[in-house]
Amino acid sequence: MTIDVLTSANSEQWWNFFHRLPENCQHIHFTPDYHKVLEANGDGQARLFVNVQGDSLFFYPFMLRKINQIGDRQIDLDYQDITSVFGYTGPLIVNSSDKFFAASQNALLEYLDSQNVISEMIRYNPIIKNHKNYTAPGLKNEAVKEYVYIDLPNDPEDLSKVYSSRLQTYLNKADRMEFDVKFSRSKKDVDEFFELYYQHMQDIDVDNYYLFNDAYFDRLYKLIKNHGYLIFSRKNGQILAGLIFLEYKHTSYYHHGARNTDVDNSGLVNKYLFHRAFVRQIDKGLKNCLLGGGASDSPEDSLLKFKKFFTNRSSDFVVGKRVVDRQKYDRIISL
Repeated sequence: MTIDVLTSANSEQWWNFFHRLPENCQHIHFTPDYHKVLEANGDGQARLFVNVQGDSLFFYPFMLRKINQIGDRQIDLDYQDITSVFGYTGPLIVNSSDKFFAASQNALLEYLDSQNVISEMIRYNPIIKNHKNYTAPGLKNEAVKEYVYIDLPNDPEDLSKVYSSRLQTYLNKADRMEFDVKFSRSKKDVDEFFELYYQHMQDIDVDNYYLFNDAYFDRLYKLIKNHGYLIFSRKNGQILAGLIFLEYKHTSYYHHGARNTDVDNSGLVNKYLFHRAFVRQIDKGLKNCLLGGGASDSPEDSLLKFKKFFTNRSSDFVVGKRVVDRQKYDRIISL
């Protein structure tokens, strides 16, 4: 039995373990390159906890975070927590027996204790649905909202069978408009999109977390160059809307989107860009694309309804929570 904890600096070893996963589990959010993006944003220190015994593999990436503030209050306690990266990961277990799983859990809890970790939060992957075979002691899994994904057909012509009839009307109208569409990985184009994204997030008054820092965008661009792309539209030299997709092998993820709300019909252009992106993904042989959920957990959420224009397929977004050290956790709660 081999137990190891890797950091993002151990990228080569991390990738080696990643490639031991079944192909259906090889998603971009499990990679060290993706974790480096959120590490640059200050979300914590990326870690990969692995246990290997023969063909059995326990693979669990997460962010290790210091707890140094509660609200506006600074605290002087050497406590930490762990949380899944912003995205969709969670533990993966390959060829496991009850004995191997128990040994992996014991080793994980010993590591968390050595790091003064008091709590754990897992964002499971809605495509893999890895919450179904992960029932660790003390862990509570809970479906928190609906996430939308599209099963990509083999032929782009069949997308019309997936789309809502209302969306078809919008796409036909957008098709008659005059604007340029471009797929790009150029630094100039991506930087221009980032500026549009930042402005759009401020316009719609999102949580401050989504106003990512410059280091995040720099690292995200490096990821886009190898595992993603920007699709955007322009008219008369002005960018109208743009979308960033990340992908690996069979699955694509809609990562960021923004549009120029000062331009008439930018919403139509936005819908058209999604369509063009799906056509590209089908041409590349991808099988599905996760669009995500709404801005809230309401089934009437406007963003959720927008994403449902493209598909009637959805899955629960499941979160796992566990108190690792009850005494220290209660001390934090009391503060």
